[in-house]
Amino acid sequence: MSTENVIRILEARENRAARHKMLREIYPGTLLALTMNIPGQNKSTPSAQKAFETGLESIRSIFSSRRVNVLKHEAGITDDGPQACWIVDTPPSLLKEWMMKVEETHPLGRLFDLDVSDEKGHTIHRESVGRKYRTCLICDDSAHACARSQRHRIQELQQVIEKMINSYIEEEKYA
Repeated sequence: MSTENVIRILEARENRAARHKMLREIYPGTLLALTMNIPGQNKSTPSAQKAFETGLESIRSIFSSRRVNVLKHEAGITDDGPQACWIVDTPPSLLKEWMMKVEETHPLGRLFDLDVSDEKGHTIHRESVGRKYRTCLICDDSAHACARSQRHRIQELQQVIEKMINSYIEEEKYA
């Protein structure tokens, strides 16, 4: 990955964090952020976009069925890929439970990065609500540890992800 691309991705992440901070200052509530776990420099491939749209629909469905009061919603695409955020009137620990269920049960849930933070900006981590860390897409180790050590080649991860998304799309055609 070129230095220029890395800088653009890091700037997009910083801009997202600043935007979330600003939204929390304007709207009281819990912030939910959806991004995608897509390695490499191209985070907005057509299949990643399809997976993102699927994640959006899952969240909309949960919010609708639970009558969640959405105070603010934004979505877009940056150099860091597709992203969305909501400010909702729901306790952070409850929202985190719902989002972990999506991550754990949806066929593409491993690709969704669903971060929940309270009004003060404190992130609610899986471990803080009694859940285990997320595992790697390739092996059974911690996804965080594998990413940090770069245990797997990016191309290998991209192939696994592409296969997951294509399988999901094929199943949806016949559902």
